[in-house]
Amino acid sequence: MLKSEPNPPMRVFPRSRGKSVTELSDLPPRERAKRYRKLAREARVHAANAKGDEQAAFMVYAGKWEQLALEAEAEAKADEGPHS
Repeated sequence: MLKSEPNPPMRVFPRSRGKSVTELSDLPPRERAKRYRKLAREARVHAANAKGDEQAAFMVYAGKWEQLALEAEAEAKADEGPHS
């Protein structure tokens, strides 16, 4: 049986400066990347203060936010074109 990823309390990530995660997707790619990196940093802070499965879950979330930031940055570069 596969062990699922531990889940931290969602109260930690419901909003980023008043915007829901869904609303973040409406931002320009560079701004989204900036916000996603902030969420990743916040997850790492929470991980540093947690233990066990909760700590692992926060690190998983941090990694996922970082991946979203990388994707947003790639989108921004593609939007700028080959000569940027």
